[in-house]
Formats: sequence, structure tokens, C-alpha cells
Amino acid sequence: MHKSKIMLAKPFYNTIKSYFGFFKKILGIALILFSMINQVKAQKQKELDIITNHWLAYSDAPNSLYHYLTGEAYKMLDARSEKLKQIHTVDGWRKYQAKVRQTLWNIIGPFPQKTSLNAKTTGIVKKDGY
Repeated sequence: MHKSKIMLAKPFYNTIKSYFGFFKKILGIALILFSMINQVKAQKQKELDIITNHWLAYSDAPNSLYHYLTGEAYKMLDARSEKLKQIHTVDGWRKYQAKVRQTLWNIIGPFPQKTSLNAKTTGIVKKDGY
């Protein structure tokens, strides 16, 4: 009787063992799918996260012109730095100076003629210590 119990238990054990392997594979696939779904949810959550998704850049309305102008100025400074990195000779520097001088003349006009100052003293203030 004892041997018959073992004989009956062996096929049952093999069946359970095969089911266990099947459930192990299903569990592995389920875990992979679950992690993929969580990654997609996290990505969609990041898209909907308006606080860290550049929303704060538009929340300072009174200073928006300042922010825009400083951004443009930084772009111009970066472009200038790139131009200056390309100058390696004295002749290159002189050409750059001439170009800057011409740009200033185009913007504000030529400098006035130099004349004598003709300074006049109109009064003197004497105080303790200076």
C-alpha cells in the first residue's frame, strides 16, 4: 500500500512540476509587461507634469520682457565668443576692431570733432576731509 501511494503521487508531482514551469514563464512575462506599462505611465505622467515641464518659465509675466531680452543678449554673447575663438593673429584682431568700429559708427554715427575743452572754474567748495 505504501508503494501505491508513491506511484500515484509521482504522476501528480510531475503534473504539478509542469504547471509550475508554465506559471513561472507566465509570471516572468507578466512582470516584463507590468514594468513596460509602468514606464509608459511614467512617461505620460512626465508629459502632464506642468510644474517641471517649463511652466515656471512663463509664470513671471512682469519680467517677461527682461527674460526675453537677456536671452537674446546671451545668444549674441555666445555668437561673439565663437567669433573671438576663431581669431588667432594680430591682423585678425585688427580686422575685428575695424568691423566693430564700423558697426558702432553705423549705429550711433561718427564721433564729433575734437575741440579744445576751454574749462572754466565757476566755484570752489571747501569741506573737512577733502
